[in-house]
Amino acid sequence: TAAITARAPDGSHQRRRGPRNYPNAEFRCPICAKSFRWEKHIRSHVDVVHLKKKTHVCGCGMRFSTRANLAKHWRAKHSVGGKPVKGAHYECDECGETFQSKAKVVQHAVFFHV
Repeated sequence: TAAITARAPDGSHQRRRGPRNYPNAEFRCPICAKSFRWEKHIRSHVDVVHLKKKTHVCGCGMRFSTRANLAKHWRAKHSVGGKPVKGAHYECDECGETFQSKAKVVQHAVFFHV
């Protein structure tokens, strides 16, 4: 998406995000006809929007269509206070081994203790 400058009711400028289409662009989606400046963007668009590919995989097994969505998931589910964990902060209840994420503890427990 592209940043668009618009005037607020009080006359000040605001930046808002919105979709951008490139009418003279060389690359068009064969499915929805959306246009793109770069070939790599149309490939990503088709994979994510039309083919629903989820190629970004978290250590816990969840899959995401974009790296940004994976990062958002990781911050919410596998970090402390939304910040990357340094050192071992999660402990296995069965054996006491420590890990850097909840997902790794779960993987460990399933593999060694189930």
